[in-house]
Amino acid sequence: MFRRFTVKAGALLFFAVCALAAENGGVAGFSGIWTGTMTDRNGDPQDLSFRFTQSGNVLKGKMYGDNESLAVTGVKVSGKELSFSVTTELNGQVTTFLYTGIISGNEMEVSRTRLDLKPPEPKQPDTKAGNSASKSNPPQTFRLKRLT
Repeated sequence: MFRRFTVKAGALLFFAVCALAAENGGVAGFSGIWTGTMTDRNGDPQDLSFRFTQSGNVLKGKMYGDNESLAVTGVKVSGKELSFSVTTELNGQVTTFLYTGIISGNEMEVSRTRLDLKPPEPKQPDTKAGNSASKSNPPQTFRLKRLT
């Protein structure tokens, strides 16, 4: 009798968890610790991790780098897509980055774009070979893997 009750209780708990996950619109799919390596603007590898936690239908997070941890803000989830911002400060210079990601199982393809990069002041073109007066802001892409 006790065994039958345990099996029924286990099955009921399983279905309740599945229903709760479906009700949350996929937010639970991003919960956990995600880690990876991206290349910085100097071409050096930079390790970074994100920790996302769910509270109801709200997803919160934090980014962890080599020297700091920063809050993730403006989190938006739509199905398997995620977007959020991270603002950094170094020597008084504040920079905001927009991250967008698409989850696929335990991996996430992420793009990072610097939001506050101002276009350069117009100036005379440099006649030296290889120099350019314009500065581009292409997104950086990298892959994260879920640890937990």
